[in-house]
Amino acid sequence: MMMTVRPARASDAEGLLHLERHTTMDGGFRVGYEKKDFFAKTSLFEASRISVIEEDGRIIGTLSGGLKEARIQGKKQLVCSLFDLRLRKGYGYRDKKGIYLLVKDFEGWIYGNDVSFVYGMVKADNRRAIRFVKGLGFHPLSTVRFTALPVFREQRLRNDPFTEGYQEIAERINSAKKGLELFAERGLQPEPRIRLATALESGDSFACCRVWDPEKKIVIHRLSPPLSALSLITKLAARGLSIPYFPGRGERLKYWIVADSLSSGAEGPALFRRLLKRVNNLALRAGVSLLIVPLDQKDSLSGPLRGLLSPGFDYQLCGRFVKGETLPDLGPLDLDVRDY
Repeated sequence: MMMTVRPARASDAEGLLHLERHTTMDGGFRVGYEKKDFFAKTSLFEASRISVIEEDGRIIGTLSGGLKEARIQGKKQLVCSLFDLRLRKGYGYRDKKGIYLLVKDFEGWIYGNDVSFVYGMVKADNRRAIRFVKGLGFHPLSTVRFTALPVFREQRLRNDPFTEGYQEIAERINSAKKGLELFAERGLQPEPRIRLATALESGDSFACCRVWDPEKKIVIHRLSPPLSALSLITKLAARGLSIPYFPGRGERLKYWIVADSLSSGAEGPALFRRLLKRVNNLALRAGVSLLIVPLDQKDSLSGPLRGLLSPGFDYQLCGRFVKGETLPDLGPLDLDVRDY
């Protein structure tokens, strides 16, 4: 049977959405995604590509990537973010032919656009995937923890002086992150997918975040035994107690991403938790079930978010220079919501 790789076409939309919904990731849990427009995410980049791989005319896999300018070692360079790798069951990391053909196809596109650096995220407990990307010359740069916060009942807020000036908050984010590796400047004009940009300040302390709507739902296909037990116990407890429950197998959950999270000063983490209460209330009214908060594991904000009902899922952000330069210790990284 012949495998061929080509750019995605508009007529592939239905097949790609089916692949997105039913293809799961190895590791402690398996989820798929439901969304209306497979092509929407790539439109957020300056240039992009979606490749599909076919076998006898049937789509069996896809890989997406977007180009953007980002700072590496103090210089603005063109980088490529890889995402949305999907392969039908039986064509994954055990049978490497399909994924290898997709990667080789992307290499040609990357070289043709004079890209300096390429990177993507791999689930930290997906050992086959980690071995495969290391074999391609990628190196782990950072561990990113995605904390899942259940949206709960209306949270009581203080009379906090929340700031919601979009441009002012974007400027604060750019100022705080401009020294990080892979820094990509945030635009100062409102973006359609950002549902809220909010900040809170008290004396010398400050916290802010921007809430991003990925316009899709998580479909839970499988949970590890500890997470399955957590789901069962919390569902039973929620019948008699006013507590959130952890979702179980088969559920479809609308979610938002709490991105560009920052805090400074002694009260910064406490201010951030108060911001999350405001986000919770907005999400509740919008029918959102989960808030996903991605943070570098070393970020001071990641500690206060950990808890029984807010498990974290770790991903390795892996990258390499395109022309084979030795990868130095890049230091703290900027996390761009478009990469997720």
